Amino acid sequence: MARGCGPTDVTARCAQSNFRLEQTGFAGRSPGALARQRRLMAEDQDDLEAAAARWRSDAVKAAQAVLVGEVGLVEGARRLTGIGQELVPDLWSDPDFSVLGAVDSESDGLPTGDARAHWDPSALTQKDSELAEFETKVRDAVLTACRSIRDRYAAG
Repeated sequence: MARGCGPTDVTARCAQSNFRLEQTGFAGRSPGALARQRRLMAEDQDDLEAAAARWRSDAVKAAQAVLVGEVGLVEGARRLTGIGQELVPDLWSDPDFSVLGAVDSESDGLPTGDARAHWDPSALTQKDSELAEFETKVRDAVLTACRSIRDRYAAG
Protein backbone atom coordinates (compact mmCIF):
# COMPACT_ATOMS: atom_id res chain seq x y z
CA MET A 1 0.00 0.00 0.00
CA ALA A 2 1.38 3.42 -0.92
CA ARG A 3 2.45 5.79 1.82
CA GLY A 4 -0.38 8.03 3.02
CA CYS A 5 -3.20 5.99 1.48
CA GLY A 6 -4.24 3.74 4.33
CA PRO A 7 -7.34 4.34 6.47
CA THR A 8 -5.15 5.43 9.39
CA ASP A 9 -3.28 7.96 7.24
CA VAL A 10 -6.52 9.44 5.86
CA THR A 11 -7.90 9.76 9.39
CA ALA A 12 -4.70 11.44 10.59
CA ARG A 13 -4.68 13.92 7.69
CA CYS A 14 -8.34 14.72 8.23
CA ALA A 15 -8.39 14.94 12.02
CA GLN A 16 -10.01 18.36 12.00
CA SER A 17 -12.86 17.37 9.72
CA ASN A 18 -13.17 13.79 10.99
CA PHE A 19 -15.81 14.70 13.56
CA ARG A 20 -17.93 16.36 10.87
CA LEU A 21 -17.49 13.36 8.62
CA GLU A 22 -18.61 10.97 11.33
CA GLN A 23 -21.63 13.12 12.04
CA THR A 24 -22.66 13.15 8.37
CA GLY A 25 -21.99 9.46 7.73
CA PHE A 26 -18.93 9.95 5.54
CA ALA A 27 -16.36 8.44 7.94
CA GLY A 28 -14.48 5.51 6.48
CA ARG A 29 -15.56 6.26 2.92
CA SER A 30 -13.35 6.70 -0.11
CA PRO A 31 -11.15 9.78 -0.67
CA GLY A 32 -13.60 10.76 -3.43
CA ALA A 33 -16.43 10.79 -0.90
CA LEU A 34 -14.23 12.86 1.40
CA ALA A 35 -13.62 15.39 -1.38
CA ARG A 36 -17.35 15.56 -2.15
CA GLN A 37 -18.13 16.10 1.52
CA ARG A 38 -15.59 18.93 1.75
CA ARG A 39 -17.10 20.55 -1.35
CA LEU A 40 -20.60 20.24 0.13
CA MET A 41 -19.40 21.77 3.40
CA ALA A 42 -17.87 24.70 1.46
CA GLU A 43 -21.13 25.18 -0.46
CA ASP A 44 -23.06 25.12 2.82
CA GLN A 45 -20.73 27.81 4.18
CA ASP A 46 -21.35 29.92 1.06
CA ASP A 47 -25.10 29.45 1.53
CA LEU A 48 -24.84 30.51 5.18
CA GLU A 49 -22.85 33.61 4.26
CA ALA A 50 -25.39 34.53 1.56
CA ALA A 51 -28.27 34.05 4.01
CA ALA A 52 -26.51 36.20 6.62
CA ALA A 53 -26.02 38.94 4.02
CA ARG A 54 -29.76 38.81 3.22
CA TRP A 55 -30.67 39.03 6.92
CA ARG A 56 -28.34 42.04 7.35
CA SER A 57 -29.92 43.72 4.34
CA ASP A 58 -33.43 42.97 5.65
CA ALA A 59 -32.47 44.44 9.04
CA VAL A 60 -31.27 47.67 7.44
CA LYS A 61 -34.43 47.97 5.31
CA ALA A 62 -36.76 47.25 8.23
CA ALA A 63 -34.96 49.67 10.55
CA GLN A 64 -34.98 52.38 7.88
CA ALA A 65 -38.71 51.84 7.28
CA VAL A 66 -39.35 52.52 10.97
CA LEU A 67 -37.06 55.55 11.02
CA VAL A 68 -38.78 57.24 8.05
CA GLY A 69 -42.27 56.39 9.32
CA GLU A 70 -43.25 53.88 6.61
CA VAL A 71 -43.90 51.29 9.33
CA GLY A 72 -45.21 51.83 12.85
CA LEU A 73 -42.97 51.35 15.85
CA VAL A 74 -44.62 48.17 17.10
CA GLU A 75 -44.93 46.59 13.65
CA GLY A 76 -41.29 47.46 12.94
CA ALA A 77 -40.18 46.03 16.28
CA ARG A 78 -42.00 42.81 15.43
CA ARG A 79 -40.34 42.56 12.03
CA LEU A 80 -36.91 43.31 13.44
CA THR A 81 -37.36 40.81 16.27
CA GLY A 82 -37.94 38.07 13.70
CA ILE A 83 -34.89 39.19 11.73
CA GLY A 84 -32.82 39.43 14.89
CA GLN A 85 -33.63 35.83 15.79
CA GLU A 86 -31.90 34.81 12.56
CA LEU A 87 -29.12 37.39 12.64
CA VAL A 88 -27.67 37.45 16.16
CA PRO A 89 -26.64 34.49 18.33
CA ASP A 90 -28.81 35.54 21.28
CA LEU A 91 -31.58 38.09 20.77
CA TRP A 92 -31.82 38.90 24.46
CA SER A 93 -28.09 39.59 24.83
CA ASP A 94 -28.04 42.06 21.95
CA PRO A 95 -28.50 45.66 23.16
CA ASP A 96 -30.68 46.66 20.19
CA PHE A 97 -32.63 43.52 19.35
CA SER A 98 -33.45 42.90 23.02
CA VAL A 99 -35.21 46.30 23.16
CA LEU A 100 -37.22 45.43 20.08
CA GLY A 101 -37.97 41.95 21.42
CA ALA A 102 -39.30 43.49 24.63
CA VAL A 103 -41.50 45.90 22.66
CA ASP A 104 -42.77 42.98 20.57
CA SER A 105 -43.52 40.94 23.68
CA GLU A 106 -45.23 43.78 25.56
CA SER A 107 -47.47 44.59 22.59
CA ASP A 108 -48.88 41.11 21.97
CA GLY A 109 -52.50 42.24 22.31
CA LEU A 110 -52.15 45.20 19.96
CA PRO A 111 -53.12 44.47 16.34
CA THR A 112 -50.90 45.81 13.55
CA GLY A 113 -50.58 45.13 9.85
CA ASP A 114 -52.75 42.43 8.28
CA ALA A 115 -54.08 41.26 11.66
CA ARG A 116 -56.16 44.44 11.89
CA ALA A 117 -58.54 43.11 9.22
CA HIS A 118 -59.69 40.37 11.61
CA TRP A 119 -60.70 42.71 14.44
CA ASP A 120 -64.12 44.15 15.24
CA PRO A 121 -64.10 47.89 14.36
CA SER A 122 -65.20 48.98 17.85
CA ALA A 123 -62.53 46.83 19.52
CA LEU A 124 -60.00 48.12 17.00
CA THR A 125 -60.75 51.69 18.02
CA GLN A 126 -59.92 50.85 21.65
CA LYS A 127 -56.77 48.95 20.65
CA ASP A 128 -55.65 51.83 18.41
CA SER A 129 -55.79 54.11 21.43
CA GLU A 130 -53.72 51.65 23.46
CA LEU A 131 -51.27 51.27 20.56
CA ALA A 132 -50.80 55.04 20.26
CA GLU A 133 -50.18 55.33 24.00
CA PHE A 134 -47.73 52.41 23.98
CA GLU A 135 -45.83 53.73 20.95
CA THR A 136 -45.45 57.11 22.63
CA LYS A 137 -43.92 55.36 25.64
CA VAL A 138 -41.41 53.28 23.61
CA ARG A 139 -40.71 55.73 20.77
CA ASP A 140 -37.24 56.89 21.81
CA ALA A 141 -35.99 53.40 22.67
CA VAL A 142 -37.26 51.88 19.39
CA LEU A 143 -35.85 54.67 17.24
CA THR A 144 -32.48 54.45 18.99
CA ALA A 145 -32.37 50.67 18.44
CA CYS A 146 -33.36 51.10 14.78
CA ARG A 147 -30.64 53.70 14.18
CA SER A 148 -28.09 51.43 15.77
CA ILE A 149 -29.17 48.40 13.72
CA ARG A 150 -29.19 50.42 10.51
CA ASP A 151 -25.72 51.78 11.20
CA ARG A 152 -24.32 48.44 12.37
CA TYR A 153 -25.45 46.46 9.32
CA ALA A 154 -25.48 49.10 6.58
CA ALA A 155 -21.79 48.63 5.77
CA GLY A 156 -21.91 44.84 5.66
